[in-house]
Amino acid sequence: MTILQGESVRLRPATLDDVPELARVRATPEVQRRWRGGDDMVAAVLEDFREQDTTAYVIELDGRVVGWIQWQAEEEPDYRHASMDIYVDPAVHGRGVGTDAVRTLARHLIDDHGYHRLTIDPAADNAAAIRAYTKPTRTIPAKLRKALEARYPTCGVRGCANDQFLEIDHVVPVADRGCTEIGNVWRLCSHHHRLKTYGGWIVIGQNGDRDLVPPDDPDPP
Repeated sequence: MTILQGESVRLRPATLDDVPELARVRATPEVQRRWRGGDDMVAAVLEDFREQDTTAYVIELDGRVVGWIQWQAEEEPDYRHASMDIYVDPAVHGRGVGTDAVRTLARHLIDDHGYHRLTIDPAADNAAAIRAYTKPTRTIPAKLRKALEARYPTCGVRGCANDQFLEIDHVVPVADRGCTEIGNVWRLCSHHHRLKTYGGWIVIGQNGDRDLVPPDDPDPP
């Protein structure tokens, strides 16, 4: 299993070392109401690990475990598809974590496993989950992703040589009608991505020669 990098989350193969954090998330009232599991959440999480024919990842945000996402395959030729299921720590609800995790896993299932049909089945009364799974996506086409990897082999910020787990960033956010095209996306390390997204740092320069400066830069763009 490979590590899957989304725009803000990282999906890492789940291990037994993750059980305490997963049990903590499973014990929150919001998650327990949907996933159940009784009074012993450690036992419930271990049961998830034992589920046959399931591939499981933990969802990481800013280096910490905030949820679980899994998929299963139906390989009958007439019905071949993959199904997904997910839970996310309520402490990070509203930050697009579920949407990014589902999108990242879906891209992996389509691009790497060749599935053409994916399913996910939130409860009919779980309006927040339904909104998360049906909102407009920021999916990066494979051809564009490869072009970005060639243009930004390291973090796009000048002087940053980080080439690990780079995240794709929209210069003009999708929420502000930014397009998913080569002129509006670049790759950043998680540190600089957080500065831009949450710290108000400003993108300067042109496509292929950009930089990131703090909001109080004495010589703003």
